[in-house]
Amino acid sequence: MTLQNLTFAVLLAIAIGWLLVIGQNIILPIIAAFIVVYIFVETDKLVGKLPGISKLPDWVRKFVIYVVFIGLLAGLISLFTVTIQELIAHSGTYQKNLVQIFSQVTDLVGEEHLPSWDELRAKIIGAINIPAWLGWVTAQLSSASGFIFLIAIYVAFIFGERSSFSQKLTAAFPDPVKAARAQQIISEINTKVGQYLGAKTLVNVILGLVSYVIMLAFGLDYAGFWALLIALLNYIPYIGSIFGVLLPVLLSVVQFVSWPWSLALFVLLITAQTIMGNMVEPLLVGRKVNQSAFVVLVALAFWSSLWGVSGAILAVPMTSILGIIFGEVPALRPLAVFMAEDVEADKTWIKRRFKVR
Repeated sequence: MTLQNLTFAVLLAIAIGWLLVIGQNIILPIIAAFIVVYIFVETDKLVGKLPGISKLPDWVRKFVIYVVFIGLLAGLISLFTVTIQELIAHSGTYQKNLVQIFSQVTDLVGEEHLPSWDELRAKIIGAINIPAWLGWVTAQLSSASGFIFLIAIYVAFIFGERSSFSQKLTAAFPDPVKAARAQQIISEINTKVGQYLGAKTLVNVILGLVSYVIMLAFGLDYAGFWALLIALLNYIPYIGSIFGVLLPVLLSVVQFVSWPWSLALFVLLITAQTIMGNMVEPLLVGRKVNQSAFVVLVALAFWSSLWGVSGAILAVPMTSILGIIFGEVPALRPLAVFMAEDVEADKTWIKRRFKVR
């Protein structure tokens, strides 16, 4: 019987993996919409505490938050589109600056130690076709617009129907014990994932603003665009912050053609990332998801291989949800323990699931 259960479990895992890949265009917008709703709920709680606003009807606050969300989405798409178009318009200048950079390297090292410019351009620099790359990004952004619009529609319905979910849950589980257990699981998911996303979003907003001030002071082109990109990429654990810094620094190299200036920008942006990641984020985010670093890396590799950048962004909340569900299934409880960074971090969680006293 054990072998049969194991076989069924393996087949079920394969079927779920197959569905996640095949149904990406359907499943991903729905999951992304639920994640956005978590951020909405935390925003609604924060806004509801403000003087005067707390007296507004609940539906008015929700409507205002949704309108702001639509405005931010429209502004985001517009900013990305305009910036990419301007980058394409100036790509010729950036391409010429690559020639100047190569000349500086040649003067520093000596021509006898380097191939000719034509050889190097054919082998390396010629492959860095900035206009072609930006054209590809524009095409990807156009295809993503429909995806983002679909998420906005889903968010409206999920956010609007969230208040009636408890009634639906009670109707779905006539047994009060099963209904209470399901409600407990969902409540824990909502609390942990909602708090994590709310705190992480606040951290990313602060990081984006600080990075914007730094890049604006240096005179970097499209500082607002890069600041927004840094904030978005910081949702991706570990590697997101690295790419968020490298991209504007690479632009600074072909814009300023000054290694000391680009190095100074790199140091300041990395310093901002380090302070936020090692000092501010632990205070705000803390152990809200309680996942080990190894589990986060595996989750990052798994979800990004399935859904690309979107999967990388959703890796931590998705894995947190799975960890909570595993803790409620007796056969999978050991997995929930091994996924945790600190098993003693949540005494209530331990006592309820594993009977530790």
